[in-house]
Amino acid sequence: MVMSDEGSKEFKDEDVTDFRFFELPSELRLKILSLIIESHVTIDLQPNMHRNAPDRLNLFLTSKRMHAVVAGFFFGSNTFRIFPTHGRYFGPKVAPLLARLPTKYREMMTSLELRLGPGWGNPPDWWKVHNTNLRDYGDDWLGLGDMKDVNRLMVFVEVDPNQDVFKTFRRSRVSFTKFSRSLLRDIMFTLPGLTHVAFDAWPSVKLDGVLMCAMMEETQRKGIEVHLSRELEMQRKYASYQLQRGQFDTTLAV
Repeated sequence: MVMSDEGSKEFKDEDVTDFRFFELPSELRLKILSLIIESHVTIDLQPNMHRNAPDRLNLFLTSKRMHAVVAGFFFGSNTFRIFPTHGRYFGPKVAPLLARLPTKYREMMTSLELRLGPGWGNPPDWWKVHNTNLRDYGDDWLGLGDMKDVNRLMVFVEVDPNQDVFKTFRRSRVSFTKFSRSLLRDIMFTLPGLTHVAFDAWPSVKLDGVLMCAMMEETQRKGIEVHLSRELEMQRKYASYQLQRGQFDTTLAV
């Protein structure tokens, strides 16, 4: 250890000693790991994904014991996107993140996200639960059947092509709705431990729109609990208020 001109301490490599992380109380260990590992955004294939999370990746390489702890915490506390939405990974010959992971990591996951909107003009037919185009990954290429601990599915809707603003651009009024509903049905059927689906959307997407109504109906038909984001819940409450005043005719205010 040396002193700089300003009087502050500068440490050399030989001054660093081992830190006995596993001798800390479990509460402190979990708090430290949560600060490093928990992500506030959904994890998906991104061009600079490995550069944006160097601390997390380094923890996996520390030791076998640390790897076991970090892996369970990382995959169990974060949300992972089912199909990639970045342009570089949006294509029929690109395997999603879930397909690239070993089974042991998929079994640790508890939360997934389905983001609907990319390719709405021509729904991506490779977004399938069972895909035979990539033979190296098998029929259940996403491994959803392995994810027995996944109890939460987040569905984020970017656009509803059934709105009039998309009239001159869409192929048909129901193609994207039919695609989204079928995809959601297959995902819910394949996930063995799913208990609730949480819906969220951009402000332009209406809760009483054709797309949102179709997906919520499909979820309820499966007997799975529906959760709404704060914005969508406000739309529902407003619809109920208007219905009580006799000014609004909707099926949402139930």
